[in-house]
Amino acid sequence: MMFNLNENDFIDNSIYWNSLNWETIRRYCREQIYCDVQEKISKYLNIDKEKILLSNWAYHWLRIVSNVLMKDNDNIIIPCPNYPFYYDISKEIIKILYNKDWTLDIQNAIDSINNKTKVIYLSNPNNPLWVIHPYSEIKYILDNISNDIYLLLDEAYIEYSESFSSVELLSKYTNMIIIRTFSKAFWQAWSKLWYILSNGELKNKFEKERGKFYSLSNISLQLANKTLSNIEYVKETIKESNLEKEKIYKEKDSENISYLQGYWNFICLERSEKNNNYKDNLSNLSQYPDIWIFGNYDRLSISKKI
Repeated sequence: MMFNLNENDFIDNSIYWNSLNWETIRRYCREQIYCDVQEKISKYLNIDKEKILLSNWAYHWLRIVSNVLMKDNDNIIIPCPNYPFYYDISKEIIKILYNKDWTLDIQNAIDSINNKTKVIYLSNPNNPLWVIHPYSEIKYILDNISNDIYLLLDEAYIEYSESFSSVELLSKYTNMIIIRTFSKAFWQAWSKLWYILSNGELKNKFEKERGKFYSLSNISLQLANKTLSNIEYVKETIKESNLEKEKIYKEKDSENISYLQGYWNFICLERSEKNNNYKDNLSNLSQYPDIWIFGNYDRLSISKKI
């Protein structure tokens, strides 16, 4: 594994690989398996399946959202720092800085809207920060923006903090979009399978821009289908990951090493001389130079194999 990519290393892969229909995986995606996954996501989130659209990885979704919602010179409001791909969604970006205590002034984001603003983006939980935006903040934004401005929520890590999900707000607000992934808690990083949650006409526009579901891989959908049939097992692996993270917190507390505590499957350790021991422990791993760096912190995925 690479230590900066936050892949779920707690899943027993054999459970899923052994379930594959090897005869069908060499075929193009069929409507039946696509609909099966839609149905299971619908049950998992208690949401109408007509609000669910599957496609390939985050960057693809960004292009879809950008092409559907934005015209030349339209802008997007993005808190900074954030997931870097989102800075590619538009040439016109209004960056809102987090406060020194890493809270976000939501009113400042709203006040930054101008006549060219089409999207406000939040990752929740934030990546790379440990910030999480509570339900009340999400609702406040939606209550204070016009219907032709869209709130785009990236909930890639939400399974590690389910109580903060904003899915239920979709039934009330037509200008809300949620993007989720199978890459983190659901362990399918290699498949780049993501899905978007949105309403009615907006979902139809996204579907038209995405094109037919044939671009999706049969194997990705089969494994997603199996994973969604074993939600309780996935939840157990999340508990394992969180317990392992708590062990690391305690270890670093005893060593007087600073870290960022957050709602994800990784930990950000402060870079300093007293923290060299964890670098020594990883020195034999060729992936080590790829550890993701944020400010004075190095980001390391939580793994039971370390």
